Amino acid sequence: MQLQSTVSITSTSKPFLKWPGGKRQLLSNIVPAVPSHFNGYFEPFLGGGALFFQLINRNHDLPAYISDINSDLVGCYMMIRDQVHELISILKYHKRRYLQNPSKYYYFVRDEFESVEKLERAARLIFLNKTCFNGLYRVNKSGKFNVPLGNYPDPDIVCEDNLLAVSHLLRNKNIKIKTCDFSKALFYAKKDDFIFLDPPYYPSCQSAKNTHYFRDTFDLGEHIRVLKEFKKLDSKGCKVMLCNSNTKTVRELFSEYSLTTTKINGLKVINSDGKGRSNHKQLIIKNY
Repeated sequence: MQLQSTVSITSTSKPFLKWPGGKRQLLSNIVPAVPSHFNGYFEPFLGGGALFFQLINRNHDLPAYISDINSDLVGCYMMIRDQVHELISILKYHKRRYLQNPSKYYYFVRDEFESVEKLERAARLIFLNKTCFNGLYRVNKSGKFNVPLGNYPDPDIVCEDNLLAVSHLLRNKNIKIKTCDFSKALFYAKKDDFIFLDPPYYPSCQSAKNTHYFRDTFDLGEHIRVLKEFKKLDSKGCKVMLCNSNTKTVRELFSEYSLTTTKINGLKVINSDGKGRSNHKQLIIKNY
């Protein structure tokens, strides 16, 4: 699952999660495209939650329903909400061990560390995200995280101030967090709710089809399911925005909405050489 965004609830706070895929670069294009008036907010492909945090920071009373199929990711948000001080303590321990021998400790946590305890799993997810190559979240077919170590002399593993701020924000009673499939998450969306759909992008090249970002690949059938959900929400009177790659397949699937589709530049970040990270067109598709 390629989901990059930067969580930042104020102009000065630091990100606590970053997921590769160009979404940080897209946020400046997405925010102006948000409808000016809506009731509840749904984001069923949560990732780093960049747009969610932008909107909830503007309106702390906004009813928001955020979810993802990745139980580790959703569990991480819940631990930030419910046990942030304990989480920070574990992250500080990870940082001390990491700085003693970055490569050895990174691969120990990645390949050998196992725990059913939710707090420890949340800390592991944040630690790996902060120290792995490009902040990429990717697993193999067995569901094992397989991203190599990144090249960071002193990664910001703890981000204590922002974790505390995010924890405070997530305790808002108007925010509901859940692990579920996107179609189930959107079942209760009503007229004049705003839904932001940010699924794994349809691959722009054949080689990308072999990349796994979660245990199950997000194949053409899943993108067709997204289209059906988009149309269902449209028929309810919801306001829907979707981001995806600018490919022939996506354009054909959403051809009905071509008049409200915008092409924008996005940055390809999955390249070990910064000079090889080129701009490419992506799509913002709306029904309004």
